[in-house]
Amino acid sequence: MTLPLIRRIVALAVVAILAISSDRQLAAQVTADPIAPAADAPVSEGSAAQETKYPEVQQAIDLLRKQDRDGALAKLKEAKEKYDELPYAEAFLARLLFQMRDFNGALDMLKQAAAAHSDLPPGNVAMAGLFAQARSSSAVRTFLERAVAETPGDPEAYAILGAMALRAGQTTEAQLLLSKAETLLANFSGDDERKKTLQKRVLDGLAAVAQTRARVFDSQAKSDRNASRDEEAKQARAKAKEFWTTTKEYLDAWLKLDAKNAAAMQRLGIAMFQMDLAKEAFPQLEAAKKENDKLLTPSATMALLYEQAGAHDQAKQWMDYALKPEQGGNDLNTRLTAGQWAIDTGDIVFAKEQADAALAIDDEHLGSMMLAGVVALWQSDFSGAERYFKLAMLKEPNRFGPKNNLALALCEQDDNAKKKLARDYAAKNAQDFQQNGQYAANALSTYGWVLYKLGGAKEADKVLRQLISKTGGQGISSDTWYYFAQVAFDLGRKDEAKRVLESVLKRKTPFSRRKDAEALLIKTAQ
Repeated sequence: MTLPLIRRIVALAVVAILAISSDRQLAAQVTADPIAPAADAPVSEGSAAQETKYPEVQQAIDLLRKQDRDGALAKLKEAKEKYDELPYAEAFLARLLFQMRDFNGALDMLKQAAAAHSDLPPGNVAMAGLFAQARSSSAVRTFLERAVAETPGDPEAYAILGAMALRAGQTTEAQLLLSKAETLLANFSGDDERKKTLQKRVLDGLAAVAQTRARVFDSQAKSDRNASRDEEAKQARAKAKEFWTTTKEYLDAWLKLDAKNAAAMQRLGIAMFQMDLAKEAFPQLEAAKKENDKLLTPSATMALLYEQAGAHDQAKQWMDYALKPEQGGNDLNTRLTAGQWAIDTGDIVFAKEQADAALAIDDEHLGSMMLAGVVALWQSDFSGAERYFKLAMLKEPNRFGPKNNLALALCEQDDNAKKKLARDYAAKNAQDFQQNGQYAANALSTYGWVLYKLGGAKEADKVLRQLISKTGGQGISSDTWYYFAQVAFDLGRKDEAKRVLESVLKRKTPFSRRKDAEALLIKTAQ
């Protein structure tokens, strides 16, 4: 079964931890969150209208409507003198013009603002920011590219483009852009505070680049160990440690500029662990937690780190420790994390305990509902899973996870109406998320299985083959391979089903359909 939402819920509490897991890799760990455009969308009204409680601002808006831009600017300057909390007059006017869709006028004002105030970015960069708020991604990139062409000595456009590349998984491009920004910052003579902010952003990004490289080699080392290529595994692990050391260097530099940044402190603790400095890592994680109480508890973080390192017994000890009341065991995020960890390691009894505890803490929290529903799916309690996922859908009707897992719960029940409803949900997800790399594969997997449960083996085979073709077989879950094998078996392709099952059952990671897969493999030999 697919569990995307509960992973995302847990990720809210442990962003940096999940970055180390190959199953939950994030595109980038850029906490500064610079311009981060979503899909293109029309320009929407901003917050300037809320500031009309200032009489001069309202007068400026009225003057703008009469095409008196100079008069509006004068009024905004007057407002700025009276109310220091307001933005610079030129920047404020630019935002008003932007909302009126006078984009040329807005850009002109932003350039004037940058010329008058050294703490502001170049006009094109600021314009990209306005379009980012309006969720117009193509315009964001256009103005950032213009910024590079018109103000090549300013580092901010390079830094933002680097962060965008990280988000897109373009690690090499990100490194080149961020390194260019770092070089420009070395000779930057602008506003000191702006320089410091950009330095932190660049160091954040460069640390994420090194961290991504480290994860690649850690993954390679794990693969080599599983294949008994010990020497290759040793070399890959050594290379990974080099990149973790580089990660630490960037984070140390970041913390010199911002000593109390909890995210950087937590990531430093993770890097130290990966450098085989576990004893030093834990105090660092504790320090991060003191700065930001919303972070995952240090002991739960250590449990996840040890699990990722293949040391399950130590992970279990740390997770048990994390659940003690004095360690934050009554914290919802800790319970959700422990529950997901238990599912990932195949301990469904322990996962059920965590789900019950999470519901006792907050039964209206989306994470509690999703964890309880996922546990019910693993236990084949499909009516119970249906109940929790329905509640989750009421809370977040447009999210992928509740709808996807509800379809899985409904299709397993002996009720044709529920099976048809499952088909509707699965088809909707497959259509809505077909361009979303994070969810597209799961959507097709569920849709194929629901079609099979409705008696459409041929239709299911077509959908599942489409999924395998699109992905090249890479990243497909064990449950999905079981679905495919079951469909192939029913269509008379026993040998193909046997090959698939033998391959998937060699995997050491738990999956919900393992017993079904084992039983089906026996049938293929009959």
